[in-house]
Amino acid sequence: MMAGLDGKELTAALKMAKKKPRNFVFSAGSKLEQHFLELSKKKIPKGVIKDAKAATKSPKAFAGVCEFQDGVLVFKTKLSFGDMHSKALRQLVKKRAGLTSLTVELKQVDKLEEKDFEDEEKKDEAAKTGPAVKKDAEGDEPDLKKEAETGGGDADEGAMSAKEKEEALKEIKKIQKEMDQIMKTLKAKA
Repeated sequence: MMAGLDGKELTAALKMAKKKPRNFVFSAGSKLEQHFLELSKKKIPKGVIKDAKAATKSPKAFAGVCEFQDGVLVFKTKLSFGDMHSKALRQLVKKRAGLTSLTVELKQVDKLEEKDFEDEEKKDEAAKTGPAVKKDAEGDEPDLKKEAETGGGDADEGAMSAKEKEEALKEIKKIQKEMDQIMKTLKAKA
């Protein structure tokens, strides 16, 4: 039984961590298939930490923040990782996620604040893309390319070009799909 994120989900979550930090919970099982790792934009609920311990039959679960620093994936936590846990986490990232060339580092820090990175990303995205795209009566986003060609939308000097709007919309849809998948996984675990 595989615990936590599976290979594809884990790879996607780690790639998202290259752009923005993620909260994590990790617990080592006796085998690779039993290791548990979850990454989330939101703070990790205590229930997920309990699930990690239960899934791995381990008394320890490490929670903290995962982020890229100078090309190295750094897992920061208040607890000290032992050699077994360090090896298990590296093995999990390299083998289950298939990121064999990735350098993984574990750091014990005195102060660690888990954040709700989702709120920060929404603020960043809103600053980049402007107001949220409203859906039409059928629940679909308007065709931004058509709107730009017909002269719809803002005519302000600072308005986004049609191409920029399309790219932003694609990125938003991609992130929404990834978040939906992560939420399904978290709900299934709860």
